[in-house]
Amino acid sequence: MSLQELATKFTEVKSKMMAEGQEALKTEFQKVFEAYPKITVIKWNQYTPYFNDGDTCEFGVGSFVISNALNAEEVSSYGEYEGETEGEWAEELWGDTAKEYPLIRDLENFCNTGIGKEILLMTFEDHSIVTATCEGFDIEEYEHE
Repeated sequence: MSLQELATKFTEVKSKMMAEGQEALKTEFQKVFEAYPKITVIKWNQYTPYFNDGDTCEFGVGSFVISNALNAEEVSSYGEYEGETEGEWAEELWGDTAKEYPLIRDLENFCNTGIGKEILLMTFEDHSIVTATCEGFDIEEYEHE
């Protein structure tokens, strides 16, 4: 096999895995939205730090933020609801909140394993804010220091 053939094959396999990764993640997130109908948004950031005080910079996945907001754009990836609709909220998934939503906690835990991180990196790329809703995913660039 030539290097060009290898590169072509690699690109094909990567494209296939990206599509399959997004489809599998969509299925898992759909289960979560069906199990918890009041949750409308799950958002997180994922990135590799540019500098880590001399240590190796490694790709990471931030804490999941959950929300009941009707407009996903009003939810930050830091757990803040930025809208003005009474009764809508957003918060990071930890503590008692994580206990209340075990399926979301389990999905977040998977996404923070070695293979989970690889899937998220390949599917949504580095330096991204990912927003999951029952309609699918929205990816935007994440700017950080």
